[in-house]
Amino acid sequence: MKKISIFTMLLFAPLQIAHASEVSFDDAWNTIYKNSHIVKSAEFEKNAAHMARTRSALNWLPKVYVAGSAFQTNDPAMVFMGNLKQEQISVTDFNPAVLNNPTKADFYTGSVGVELPLFEGGQKYREYTANGHFLKSARFNEQQTKNMLYAQVLQQYGSLIILVQEKEQLQEVQRIIDNVSKNYQLNRAQNPMGKSGAMGLKSLSNRLDIMLMENSEREKSIRELMAMQGIKDTDWQPTNISISDLLSEKVKLDLTAESFGLKSGDEQAQGMRQNALGAGAAHLPYISAFAQNDIFNGDRGTGNSYTVGLSFKWSLYDPSTMGIEREARLRASAQQEKIAVMRENENAARNSLVSSLQASKKSVDLMKESYELLVSQTTQTNKMFKNGVINVLQWLEVLSRRTDVIQNLRDSELNLLQQNVYSITQSKFEI
Repeated sequence: MKKISIFTMLLFAPLQIAHASEVSFDDAWNTIYKNSHIVKSAEFEKNAAHMARTRSALNWLPKVYVAGSAFQTNDPAMVFMGNLKQEQISVTDFNPAVLNNPTKADFYTGSVGVELPLFEGGQKYREYTANGHFLKSARFNEQQTKNMLYAQVLQQYGSLIILVQEKEQLQEVQRIIDNVSKNYQLNRAQNPMGKSGAMGLKSLSNRLDIMLMENSEREKSIRELMAMQGIKDTDWQPTNISISDLLSEKVKLDLTAESFGLKSGDEQAQGMRQNALGAGAAHLPYISAFAQNDIFNGDRGTGNSYTVGLSFKWSLYDPSTMGIEREARLRASAQQEKIAVMRENENAARNSLVSSLQASKKSVDLMKESYELLVSQTTQTNKMFKNGVINVLQWLEVLSRRTDVIQNLRDSELNLLQQNVYSITQSKFEI
């Protein structure tokens, strides 16, 4: 029976290992990017801005329209004018009895016309210019949206790399403690030092259990979040790569250039300024040329006529346009001030990141070096403990320092990751 159990374990072990597939950062990014609603929203906004820009480019083309109606009436004026428009008026139509009490008549009208704006106060030109800025803003916003999503995926994926590494390091310390506790009789009443060491090992073991539990919860939370973003399979592992190498490969920063988000806001402000300049057209005259051909049909026949001319309209008083130009200028000014604040904050962030990124990289390198030294020291101390050169408390001190360095290394790497993620959103970054 024991042989069967061992055979079954060996048979299914490879299947269990193979199930935990490896997912590269590029695969994770491409999957989440394709399923992102926020990216699709930014793309739709860009397409809508493009349509507005294209439409405003046609402002100076003539407007062409058709109109038609069918009606029945016994109104004296309408019946008389209807007969006149059919070009079939007769002497009997001037009979007062007929004029005053006409019989009902059915009429059908049709018109086709064209109107060409000649002057509209510059409003259409300003609209065209503004929509050009809004289109640029939408394009920059789409790029910034991608960058923010990229930064989010990088933080999640990078955090998984750090947590997986931390888990392996903590489990290694836990295995060392379990091995010492199993192979050495430390908890004897006649051996106070050994008993004290046993309690210390137990305390450190509890600390490791807590750290591993916190590690597991963090990892679970990240995996669940990435699953909601499109990576449905939660049983996968990130590529076996250090966080420093991942950031070096995937984050190429230019901390001297402004972010796409700032450029988007700047273009938005320029578009609003153009709209403010165009708002004054509401108080200027509107002049256009027009031509219209009319067809009028009734029971006597069909008449055809045309009208051509110039149209002039100047709104001298309209409550709906009162203060519209100043309102638009104020909104544009408010947007400019927002961008000024955004630019100040971003410049300050980029200046700070130049030095803090270097410090964080140095901190991670030193922590890695300290960890490697403690790994070597653990090996040497283990030999010394087995040979009785040092006691269990001295041995425990090395393990405690190693655990501290594991925690500090994790925090340093998470800090470096966070700074890189922040840099992506605060500077020019090309995916």
